[in-house]
Amino acid sequence: MCPVMPSSSRLLLLLVLSSAAVVNAQSCPPRPVIVDVLDAHGSPITNLTSANFIASHKDQPLSILSANFRTDPRVRTVVLLGDGAPARIAKSEALEFITTAPPQALISMFTFSTTVEQKFNSSGGRKPMEDWLNTNQTPSPSHKGASDLTQTLLTIVKAMEPARVGDAIYVITGNLDQLFAATGSKEVPALTPTLASELQSSGVRLFALVLEVARPGAWNDVFVVVPLDGVPRAGWSAVLPDDNVITIPHTPMGPAKLADIIRGSGGLALNWYPSEKSRSFRSSFDYDPTTQAAIRESSRAFQGAINNFYVLTVAPPEQSSAPEDWKLEVVDSRGKKLKDVTLAYPGKLLGCIAVAP
Repeated sequence: MCPVMPSSSRLLLLLVLSSAAVVNAQSCPPRPVIVDVLDAHGSPITNLTSANFIASHKDQPLSILSANFRTDPRVRTVVLLGDGAPARIAKSEALEFITTAPPQALISMFTFSTTVEQKFNSSGGRKPMEDWLNTNQTPSPSHKGASDLTQTLLTIVKAMEPARVGDAIYVITGNLDQLFAATGSKEVPALTPTLASELQSSGVRLFALVLEVARPGAWNDVFVVVPLDGVPRAGWSAVLPDDNVITIPHTPMGPAKLADIIRGSGGLALNWYPSEKSRSFRSSFDYDPTTQAAIRESSRAFQGAINNFYVLTVAPPEQSSAPEDWKLEVVDSRGKKLKDVTLAYPGKLLGCIAVAP
């Protein structure tokens, strides 16, 4: 005959098992993830449900518990303006973005080179930013050589704590920065992994318009730069005029480290190149009606992606507490992958280790 456990011991055992079950149930909470889905014209797709999203980790399916579309005109966005970019186009893009953003949006603007320089906080309203952009169209560069986008972004992300759902940073810059070195290069700043981790953990998305000011792959006085968009080019003379004014943000696929960081944060990017007239290392962007129209259209597209997004609730992988690579796809009602869709989501999903009873 088995010995009968005393009632007090049985009660203690039940409490231990109940506590373990609660810990186990709470050890892998669902993760909210911000996702952008744009159609072929760059407009947000608004009618998707959780059934339209397929997630996986190491070829194993992950459950998507909910998918809610959100239009939030109050998204907090920091505009970062690099002084290495062609001033007239860069400042016109910043001005268009700031003046046409929803009135409720909290917009701040900072300029940077090797450090953060001009500072305009949202508490001061938009007029000081607009006045500065309108009256300083052709400033002289404050430095020579590369900027320090890594440290600038780290400073801004830290200042945005605690992050809010939808927070974004929009960078308008040239490509003379060490983040345009290829992934794995010794020229990539040592703080880059920290930056990627901060963006990942905070949920702040990174968007970028890059105005190319050096031949991709050419040797500059600072380092070798590589394309952000992944399109190989022998030189700018091979770029057709229509390619200079692409206005729909896309997921960057190039080897530049900045492309990795943008993808990892769930953001999007555009690359613009000098016109066909440019045959030398010096850029010659033309501020003509075509470029002005592209500035308006691209600004609208970036605002659409920043202010309109899905919040997915995803059940994470349970085998690791470290961020894990995962895959997300958008499918139709028959389960077929949608074509001509731009999909942006964080490159890693935080996992967890289930606590055994």
